[in-house]
Amino acid sequence: MAFTKMAFSPPDGLNNTSTYPATPASEAAARAQVQDPLDQLKTYINETLIPQLEATAEGQSGAHKIGSAEISGVTGENIYAQIENLKAQIDGVSQGAVPDASITNAKLAADAVETDNIKNGAVTQEKLSDDIELGVEDGAVTTAKLADGSVTADKIDTGAVTAGKIGIGAVTEDKIGIGAVTKTKLAQNALAWTLVLDEALNTGSGNISMANQAGKSEMLIQLRSSDGLAVYGSVTAPLNSEGRTMPYMHVFCAYSPADYSVDYRMVTVGTAQISYTSSRAETLGGSTNLKRICVFVR
Repeated sequence: MAFTKMAFSPPDGLNNTSTYPATPASEAAARAQVQDPLDQLKTYINETLIPQLEATAEGQSGAHKIGSAEISGVTGENIYAQIENLKAQIDGVSQGAVPDASITNAKLAADAVETDNIKNGAVTQEKLSDDIELGVEDGAVTTAKLADGSVTADKIDTGAVTAGKIGIGAVTEDKIGIGAVTKTKLAQNALAWTLVLDEALNTGSGNISMANQAGKSEMLIQLRSSDGLAVYGSVTAPLNSEGRTMPYMHVFCAYSPADYSVDYRMVTVGTAQISYTSSRAETLGGSTNLKRICVFVR
C-alpha cells in the first residue's frame, strides 16, 4: 500500500488567482496567501506522512510502503517484505536447514550424488551423453508417454482394433463407406418406423380406413408382393398436428413383371382412408404382384 499523496487546496495552489489574487487587499491578506500553502504542507507532513511512516500495524507500516530495488536471492518489492525474507533465510540456516535452490553445482563434492539420491524418472535422454541411449522395458510405454498423433495407421496391427476399443459415437458418418451398411447390419426398428397397417388388396379398386396417428409426423406407404417381402413402390407422406394424413396426395407404385413393361396401381391418400385403383395387369387380364399395402409411421 502506497503513502497518501499530498494535494493543495485549491489543487493548483498559488496559481489559482481566485483564492490568491495578484494584489492582496491588505498586508494581512498577503501574509495569509504565503502562509496558507505552508500550513497545508505542514499539516500533511505532521498529520499524514509521519504517522504513516511510524505506523506498525501489519500491512500498514512505513516499511510496507517504502519500495526497494531487487536484491539477488531475496524476494519482496518493499523494505518489510525483503527483511522478512532475509529473516526466513537466516532462520533456516540457523536451524540447520538449507534454503531452496541454494546448493549449486560448485557446492557438490565429487561422487556426492548416488543412485538413491536420483528421483525415479528424473534422468531423461537429453541429460545423457550422445553415446548413451535409454532403453524401454516391456509395458513401460504408458498412454501419457505417447505424443499426440504418434500412433499412425501402420503401427496398428490388422484386426487389433476390436469393438471394445471403439468409443461411443466415435464412428461418424464420413467414416462409413458408401454401401457399407447392408440390410443384415440394421437392427430391428433401427429406422424408427412402426408398422400400423398390413392388408391384402382386393382385385380392382377399394378403400382402407386409416385411423389418426397421434404424436406421429410421417407416414410411409408401400405396395408389396402377396407374401409381403418384395417392395415394389413406396412414398413418404407428412402427417398434420392431429396425426392424420394430408388429403389428395397421389402416387403411382410400379412393378415390371415379365409379361408387362409396367404394372401399377394409383393410390390416393385421404384424411381418414387410403383408396386404390385396380392394377394395370388385372385390367389387361394378367396377374399382378401389387397385392399388399403396408403403412408405417414415426
